[in-house]
Amino acid sequence: LEIPSRTQLFAVRQSTFAGCYGGPIADGAIDESIVRNLCHLAISRRTKQLKLLSNPFAPMSDFRGELVCEGHDSTECLSLEQGYEAVAAQFSSSHRRNIRKGQRMGAEVREAKALDEYQIYYRVYQDSLRRWGDTTSSSYPWRLFENGWQLAQRYPDCLKLWIAEVDERIVAGAWVFYWNRHAVYWHGAALEEFFSHKPANVLHDAIIKDACDRSFCIYDFNPSGGHEGVAQFKRKHGTEQRTVTLWEYRSSLFSFGQSLKSLFRSNARK
Repeated sequence: LEIPSRTQLFAVRQSTFAGCYGGPIADGAIDESIVRNLCHLAISRRTKQLKLLSNPFAPMSDFRGELVCEGHDSTECLSLEQGYEAVAAQFSSSHRRNIRKGQRMGAEVREAKALDEYQIYYRVYQDSLRRWGDTTSSSYPWRLFENGWQLAQRYPDCLKLWIAEVDERIVAGAWVFYWNRHAVYWHGAALEEFFSHKPANVLHDAIIKDACDRSFCIYDFNPSGGHEGVAQFKRKHGTEQRTVTLWEYRSSLFSFGQSLKSLFRSNARK
């Protein structure tokens, strides 16, 4: 959470971007009093507005008293502590059939390593944007993926781009972040012409198995941005749904200014 400096008056802040949640980053254990102090600093009189997306795995403390609930979302997640076989037993029968079908049709999964593999995945993403059309809720530039590749070279255990191939052609991918035994699926895309090969089913099955093998506790699919079809695919893994709440703080001065602006506009129309 970025704290406004003395030179940044009336700043608008958000806890993270792209509809994701998180929490304080520290080099050791911290207690609730430290979290509260950070939050109070974030809503000093220099802050005009603060948007905070709650973390369902780390509930907020009494900081809520200074915020207003602006809405709810949800994330789908899997507990991995019982191992891959127990996790796979929760998959829906249709999902298991699609995994087997994709494997029979030659869909294979591996981790992307080279920059040109990231570039190919980016083109797969561009094809997905074309298919999604007006329903697209976000669009990211190539620079973000290039920076992701650079980070993966420095922290290979924390950031992985997994790709699904058919006849050695990259047809789908999923970007997964790893931290503190928590694996988070952040971004995915697939070529429409290869949907019959079920690359997304095979892809997530391999990612979940790898996370289990590496002793991760949670596979978090992240919120679905309001796309019900995406959420349905995630639920076929036998996920547990957790609520994510958007909290907002607005300074009284800012709220007063907004009220005056509305009043002036209303009078101008009369």
